[in-house]
Amino acid sequence: MTAPIKSAEDLAKQTSILYGTMIGGSTYTFFKGTYAYLLESTTNEYESTRWPCNTMKVGSNLDSKGYGVATPPDSDLREKITFAVLKLREDGDLQKLETRWWFENSQCKDKNEEKLDSSQALTLENFAGIFYILIGGLVSSVITALMEFIYRTVFKHQRLNHALCP
Repeated sequence: MTAPIKSAEDLAKQTSILYGTMIGGSTYTFFKGTYAYLLESTTNEYESTRWPCNTMKVGSNLDSKGYGVATPPDSDLREKITFAVLKLREDGDLQKLETRWWFENSQCKDKNEEKLDSSQALTLENFAGIFYILIGGLVSSVITALMEFIYRTVFKHQRLNHALCP
């Protein structure tokens, strides 16, 4: 599926594809009911892995919000649940669960291989550009220092010759 729309701005500028929000979602509240088919990123990522595999995410998220677990006021569970969720997030377990349930169990295997590949560990290839820039900066610094050294040596030699030969 090719994406003629690359961002939310592209979607807003066109008239051939209809769009809207899910009633009751935070995106619906954000737009106060104005018709646009925008939804929470978590829901979008999940739905794009479900049959009939004809949806896609366009552009970046409009905002970033987390989810919470509600407990009664002054509940003994509140602090325990908070720390448990934080530990799951810090250990990467929440990301592993998302990958497992969203992408590994996808009904659209070909479409989501790209998402799984992009979450792999960083390799040397990912940093090659940085090394090229550093090496280029180092070479230009050495050339500049060498040119300055030669200039100062020649300049001092000429001044010394001029002082000795009036």
